[in-house]
Amino acid sequence: MPAELRRIESNSSEVPPRPLPCSEPGVMDQSPAHGPPPENTTVHGGSRKRGRGIRAFFRSAWNFLKKPFRDRRQRKVGSLVPLVSKEEPVPKPEPATQEPEAIPEPASTPELEPIPGPSGLQSSVRTEPSSVTVASDYEAHSGDLKDFYTLGDFLGEGSYGVVCKGLRKSDGKEVAIKRSSKSVDVSFIDPDYPIPLYREVALLVMLRRPPTCPYVIELYDWFDRDHALSLVMEFPQPCTTLNEFISMVEGIPEEISKVFMLQLVQAVQHCISRGVFHNDVHLANILVNVNPLQLKLIDFGLAHLVDENGYDSSLYSGAFQCMPPEAFERPRYHAVPTSVWFLGLVLFTMVNGRKPFLSAREMMCRCTIDWVPSASVECKDLTMKCLKRRPELRPTLEEILQHPWLTAEM
Repeated sequence: MPAELRRIESNSSEVPPRPLPCSEPGVMDQSPAHGPPPENTTVHGGSRKRGRGIRAFFRSAWNFLKKPFRDRRQRKVGSLVPLVSKEEPVPKPEPATQEPEAIPEPASTPELEPIPGPSGLQSSVRTEPSSVTVASDYEAHSGDLKDFYTLGDFLGEGSYGVVCKGLRKSDGKEVAIKRSSKSVDVSFIDPDYPIPLYREVALLVMLRRPPTCPYVIELYDWFDRDHALSLVMEFPQPCTTLNEFISMVEGIPEEISKVFMLQLVQAVQHCISRGVFHNDVHLANILVNVNPLQLKLIDFGLAHLVDENGYDSSLYSGAFQCMPPEAFERPRYHAVPTSVWFLGLVLFTMVNGRKPFLSAREMMCRCTIDWVPSASVECKDLTMKCLKRRPELRPTLEEILQHPWLTAEM
């Protein structure tokens, strides 16, 4: 556990706080909430026509991005050429001295620069600090939310509370505002901040300190008023969850699954290096932005501080369908092996369009896993290493990044 923090966590058997509906007197007047809803979130508002428009946009953007990867496999060319509609004439080739204009490439992967973290084993993506002004470190904003943000559409609700769009009055930037009942789950900041702080806020503050990671959702501001917390979050657009994205498209090509996997590993690596264990990495907690092609790891409501001694398996609180085998079989589970298990589940689902296990019994009985015929040997190898039943046999995050499937040219 990092020296700067010591954790006080509530027993997961406690009844979670009751969500605050937007219609509750005084709630919407002070602040709404946002942060993309989890898997079983019910989203309200918006017409069917608007929903069809969003899906149509993602399909169009997806077809645009997928075409060059398919052509590359067929023709094995080294560069991508612009897409041309059937009605438009095909432009004449440029002279050999001029490079062809390329379509937008997926977001490039920043070079990794080691950052000391727990156990000294992890690395984090070094990027420039966010250009968005954020509140000073751990301090909550002293004002009233409605004085700084205009509240927008209601997006959804779940066990965490409610989610709304927001507009920052100072510059018109769209944000996501997540509002939830105050939890007894607190962490103490030591020695510079000995005042109790809500765990999710503390962990998000740790993650937003520069250098930040572009694949982890960022906390801009937070308000502590009356009986509720309001977290002002980054709101990437246009975006959808990875779960919805896989359902919308006709299978994710392996080349793009590789891009997503690289980004997700770096997101998890950044969290671990900052002493944060997400504890709930699954399809509904990953946002996809088509342009640029980029993932965002979201929802740190169940996250923990990294503890080298592990966590009590009987108190596991992540998604049950993603629970690692050791949480069933052993008294404790640990941050890195569990995160690697999550990554294996995500990778398999991206490539195959379905989950590898339909039940915990199927997972524990070591049933044969069926793959789509197009899956490469290297992709299968990495996935199955991440899904090793014994956690000590799974690769580390560093070893995943060095695997031939991820290091080979696309």
